[in-house]
Amino acid sequence: TPEHIRADFAAAIRGAAVVTTEISQLALDTVCEVLDIARQAGVQTVLDVDVPPDFCVDIAKLGSRAQLDDALALADIIKPAKSAASQLTDAGTPEGQAEALMKRYGARLVAITDGGDGSVATDGQTTLRAPAHTINVVDTTGAGDAFLGGLIAGVYHDCPLEVTANIANACAAACCTIVGAFPVLGQSRADAMRLYGADFPFDMPVEPPPPVDTSGHAGMQVIRQEIAALQVVAELLDPHAMDAAAALVAGTQESGGRTHVTGVGKCRHIGHKIAATLQSTGTVAYFLEPLDATHGDSGQVCAGDVV
Repeated sequence: TPEHIRADFAAAIRGAAVVTTEISQLALDTVCEVLDIARQAGVQTVLDVDVPPDFCVDIAKLGSRAQLDDALALADIIKPAKSAASQLTDAGTPEGQAEALMKRYGARLVAITDGGDGSVATDGQTTLRAPAHTINVVDTTGAGDAFLGGLIAGVYHDCPLEVTANIANACAAACCTIVGAFPVLGQSRADAMRLYGADFPFDMPVEPPPPVDTSGHAGMQVIRQEIAALQVVAELLDPHAMDAAAALVAGTQESGGRTHVTGVGKCRHIGHKIAATLQSTGTVAYFLEPLDATHGDSGQVCAGDVV
């Protein structure tokens, strides 16, 4: 809550070089409190808009549209996902959306991730598109956060707009080449710089210590057992059914429809995760609460959607 922020985190916020928060899970009044404390202290603020306004306000009920506008106006740097940018403005292209967001909210920099088409960034004087890298995509989990990390690094080190955008793209691409959002610090850093095409134009952190031998740890044995179980799952799944499901979601997205993920019990938690992953990778997706659906929430599904 805003009270928690003021009581427990205000000093840390005021002492930061950059403060970043997001439109995703936190209540909007809490987000505004974080950004307002930073703004009053002269600290540069970054807002990662992970979800579109209709999900934020109407589905997740994180706050009002007015509070969402307040948060956007308090951010020096706005980084909306593609689905969020398309709802925040009437512009038909990411370039136009970035320029419209900057003009409406007075930001210093707006960067929009555009999936396989790279990203778009504007500082009010120059608007540019940084192309995506050609890579072997393993897992897109965390790519938006990796992009944000590269963006913040470029801004913090006063890099030119084009350099900052290309660093951010390289970090996102490197994230997509590994499983999960857990970089192998030395290797992932090297991969990001290789994709960027040169060493980053600022000092890098000290190398982490060598990995600890975990072979005898019980916790690691559990993880290895889970890996073995996933190998069994991979052999049992019908790849044609998976391809058909993916094609159905992609076709629905292309025709302007939305994807709804549902599930009961433990599958409910998995469903929320799948919906969040689809959102963060550019597919308009929502979680459909199955029990509430029988009491009217099925109204969130429209003709042309897929469940």
